[in-house]
Amino acid sequence: MHAQESNTRDAPTMVQRARGVRERLFERTPALGQASREHPAASLLPAFEASDPFRGYGHLPESFVRICQRLNAGLGADALSDFLQLLLVELAEDFERRFAASGLAEEFRAQFETNLRRMLERAAAPQSWRASLSNDVFLKDLAIARQVLIPCISHLVYRHSGVPRRVVARQRLTRLVRAAAYLLKAGGVRPFLENHVHLAMLEHFDPAGRERCLRLVARLLELWPDSKGLIGASWYYDPGLGRISPKLAYLHDVPARQGAIFLRVGSRPEDVAGALVRSETRRRLHQTGDYQPTSYLMVWARADILRHYARGSSPS
Repeated sequence: MHAQESNTRDAPTMVQRARGVRERLFERTPALGQASREHPAASLLPAFEASDPFRGYGHLPESFVRICQRLNAGLGADALSDFLQLLLVELAEDFERRFAASGLAEEFRAQFETNLRRMLERAAAPQSWRASLSNDVFLKDLAIARQVLIPCISHLVYRHSGVPRRVVARQRLTRLVRAAAYLLKAGGVRPFLENHVHLAMLEHFDPAGRERCLRLVARLLELWPDSKGLIGASWYYDPGLGRISPKLAYLHDVPARQGAIFLRVGSRPEDVAGALVRSETRRRLHQTGDYQPTSYLMVWARADILRHYARGSSPS
C-alpha cells in the first residue's frame, strides 16, 4: 500500500510531463524555438475560439492555416509536425486551467488525462508519426487537447452539431414523416451532440465501452440542457449490418430499442473504406457484390437517452 502511494506521489504531473516533452522537441528541431516564439499558442488559440463551432471540430482558422503553410514551406514537413505537436504539448501543460473552466465533471478527467499522456508520449518518441493539417488523428487530438471533443470511453463527443436537413429531405416519404415527427419531439435539428470514432481510442470499442460512453453522454446532456440529443453517421449504424457482422449489431440495436431513428445517408468512399479495412468477411462479401457499405445517421433524442442512462436509471 505504501509503495503504491509512493509511486502515485512520485509520478510526474501533467505540467512536468509537458515541459519535459517540450524540451525534447526543441532538441530534435532547433528551428522550433524561433517558430514558437513568433507563433506562441496563446496567439494561435483565440482564432479557434472565435470560429463558429457549428463548422465542426476539424475546422481550422485561416490565420492558423497560413502560418502552418509558411512554416511548411520554410522549414519542411518534419518541422511543421513538431510545431503542431508542440501546440498539443502546450495545451496539455494548460490542462488543469482549461478543465476547471470547462465546467465538466471530475468523471471526465481520467479520459482527458489518458489521451493527453498518449499525445505526449508520441511527441517525445522518435519521429515516426507526422502531424499535419490533413491528418484526422491530429485534428481529433487537437480538439481533445482544446477540450472541445470530449473523450467518452469508446467515442469522442462534440457539442455543436445538428441533423443535416438534406439527409432528412432525401428519405422516402414514410421515413421522412417519421423523422419530422421525431425531430419535432426532440425540439429541433440543433444543437445535437455528435459522436465520433477515434483510431487512438479503439481499446474500448465494444459493448461494455459503449455502455460506459452512453452514461457519460447522459452526463453531458444534463450539463448542456440545450442539447437535443445525440447523432452520429457511420456504416456501422446500417440496420442490416448485424446479419454480416453480429458482433457490431449492438451499435444499431441498442439505440434502436431505446427510441433512436436511423436515416439512410448513402454509400460514400469513406464508408466503404471504413467498413472493409478490418474485416475479411466484409471485404469478401463486398467483392462478390453481396454487401455494399452504407452510412446511416443515428438520431437519438435526449429524453430517450436520459430515460435509460441518467443517474439512477437501471443498466440497459
